[in-house]
Amino acid sequence: EIIAKKVTQELTSPFYIEDNKLYLTASIGISVFPEDALDADHLVQNADLAMRHAKASGKNRFSFFNAHMGSACQAKFNLEQDLRNSIENHELFLEYQPIYEARSLNVHGLEVYVRWHHPQQGIIYPKDFLGLAEECGFMIQVGDWVIHQACKDLAGWQNPHLKLSINLSPQQFASSSFESKLMLAVKEHNISPHQIEFDITEQLLANNQVTILTKLKRLRRLGFTFAIDDFGTGFTALGYLHDLAVNTLKLDPSFLRQIPSDRQPDRACPIKAIYAMANSLNLTLVAEGVETMEQREYLQALGCDLVQGHLLQAPVRAESAREFLPTPPAMVDDL
Repeated sequence: EIIAKKVTQELTSPFYIEDNKLYLTASIGISVFPEDALDADHLVQNADLAMRHAKASGKNRFSFFNAHMGSACQAKFNLEQDLRNSIENHELFLEYQPIYEARSLNVHGLEVYVRWHHPQQGIIYPKDFLGLAEECGFMIQVGDWVIHQACKDLAGWQNPHLKLSINLSPQQFASSSFESKLMLAVKEHNISPHQIEFDITEQLLANNQVTILTKLKRLRRLGFTFAIDDFGTGFTALGYLHDLAVNTLKLDPSFLRQIPSDRQPDRACPIKAIYAMANSLNLTLVAEGVETMEQREYLQALGCDLVQGHLLQAPVRAESAREFLPTPPAMVDDL
C-alpha cells in the first residue's frame, strides 16, 4: 500500500515532452503471497484482476485482490463462452416495437430489438450482453445475425411498404465486409433497401468523420436510410448535421421527462428546440420511450412526426407483430 501510494503521488507531477505538459495516471492492482496465490504466475494474474477493478472504479487508484474478483471474472468468462455459442444454439431472437405516426397513430414501421434466451439465466436484454459482445469481438457476428433474421421476418410479412429500424454498432459499421454482407442479406430475402433504416450513435459519427460520411452516402445511394439514435446525449455539432447523410433524429427518452406539466405550462422544454431544428433541416423526429398520456399529447400538439413507447405497444415477437402491422396495399386493392 505504501509503494502504491508513492507511485500515484509521483505521477501527480507533469511530464514534459517537446514543451508539452502531460499528465499520467496509474491504476494499480496488488496481490499478496501467500494469501492470494502460492506461485508467481497466479500472483501476477490476480494482481491483474485487481488492477482491472481499480481501473473500472475510476482509475488513478489502487486495489487489493480478493476472491470475489476471481469469481466475477470467471462468471464473465463463462457468459462470454455462452454468448459465442448463442447463435449456433439458436438462443438469440428478435422482438419488434411499432413506431407510430404521432397524429394518426398509424403504424409507420417497426424497431428491431435483439434478445438472448440463456439456457440457465432466462431472457437477457441487450444492455446486459451487447457490451460484452463488443468487448470480446463478437458484436459483428451478432449484428450480422440480427440483419439476416430481420430481413427474413420482413419477407415473411410480405409488406413492401413496411420499414424496419435496426440498431447498428460502430464495430459492425466499421467492418470492411459490412456492405457486402448487408447486400447479400437483402438479396437473399428479396428485401428492398428502402425498407431498412439503421440507427447509428453520435459516438460513431464522431470517429473519422470523412470515412464515415463517405460510407453513409454510399449506402444511401443504394436506398438505405439512417437515423441518429438517442439524439441529444452525444456531441454532434449542429453545423455538421446539415452535411450528414441521415434522415431521422431519434430523441433520447430522457427529454420526455422534461415535458412541462399542467402546473408548469410555461417551463422551457428542449424538445421544442430540437423539433424546430429537425424541421428546418428536413429531418424526421422520432420520440422514443413514450410512457404517459401527457407525453403523447404534448408530442402530438407539438407536431412531432413519429412516436414509440410502452404506452402504445411493448416489443413483441415476430408472430405477434402481425396483429398490428398495416395492411399491405395489394390486399387493400383486392378488398
